[in-house]
Amino acid sequence: MSEHAAKRLDEIDRKIKDAISSFETQIGELRQHAAALLEEIERERTRVQTRIEELLIDQPEGGEDELQRLRITEDRLTENLTRASTVSRQLSDFLQLLSITRQQWGEAGSLPGLEAAQRLTVRQAMIRAQEDERRRLAREIHDGPAQVLANAILSVQFAARVLARTPQGIPDSLREELERIEQVLRDGLSETRRFIVDLQPTMLKEQGLLVTLRSYIESYRRLFPGQIELDLPDSLPTLTPEQELAIFRIIQEALHNVQRHARARRIRLRISVGPAEMVIMVEDDGQGFRPSAVASTSAGGFGLHGMRERAEVIGAQLTIRSEPGQGTTITLVVPLGSAREKSQAAARELPHAEHAEKERVG
Repeated sequence: MSEHAAKRLDEIDRKIKDAISSFETQIGELRQHAAALLEEIERERTRVQTRIEELLIDQPEGGEDELQRLRITEDRLTENLTRASTVSRQLSDFLQLLSITRQQWGEAGSLPGLEAAQRLTVRQAMIRAQEDERRRLAREIHDGPAQVLANAILSVQFAARVLARTPQGIPDSLREELERIEQVLRDGLSETRRFIVDLQPTMLKEQGLLVTLRSYIESYRRLFPGQIELDLPDSLPTLTPEQELAIFRIIQEALHNVQRHARARRIRLRISVGPAEMVIMVEDDGQGFRPSAVASTSAGGFGLHGMRERAEVIGAQLTIRSEPGQGTTITLVVPLGSAREKSQAAARELPHAEHAEKERVG
């Protein structure tokens, strides 16, 4: 009887594992379809918004009808974008729970650590909420201040043309002042667009992490007066969209911290790829700080606290080495392939407090 029961239990265990894996595969395929559709909608909306901006600046003859049609299309795309984003996010959350279930069932024959899994899911939801808010802000800024600046440029150009056609022409001093105003507005529009890109790096999905980083660094050079040294590989291994976004956001936050606080003269960004892991390092020669003191005051998912949470969600390890007067080195180790799965499983078993203890000073 006991032998027969053991066989039946083994059969039940096997069927459970097969069912979880099969369901995980199906949900994974649905998530890929939803993510592809989301990217398609985002690209189309960006194209429509770019055309709207062109019409507002150039004001071609008969452009009002096209502008009205594009506005209707933009509203429809925005509605679809919100819906697709919600579906994609829900599928990602569900897939993560299935992955946790499969790995923990396979390792222990039970479902331990559900509380840790729930904590990880909450962190994922918080990060996605932040990204949703960034996308919303990017849209609001594009449709609001960016359009106001574009219209102001158009008005200055129109005023200059009207004055130039008057019998007495436009005085040199007035022409120079209008040109100065137009340049100031263009600089403001460029800065606004840079801010939009910071909020919503659409290039990341379209051209990948390396191209996005190089483009971002070129933009960052205008803000940082010191030397920036790049040491990037020719190519990167295949990364998930979540990994690419987390890596970009961590580098972005590290560079923002240097600009705001470090008083550095030199920054070095280095990415190296090994068989099992990818290592990202951001170094500066600034004034440094004590990470333990900053960690206790960080909140809200931003700064060092937010960087750690983003690393944790993708199963990566973030190390911060700094000391007053000695600069700062931020190292992100991203596991690849099977190493990533093991790291993510380990992260789910660790309480959040233990991750804070990984920080090393000096």
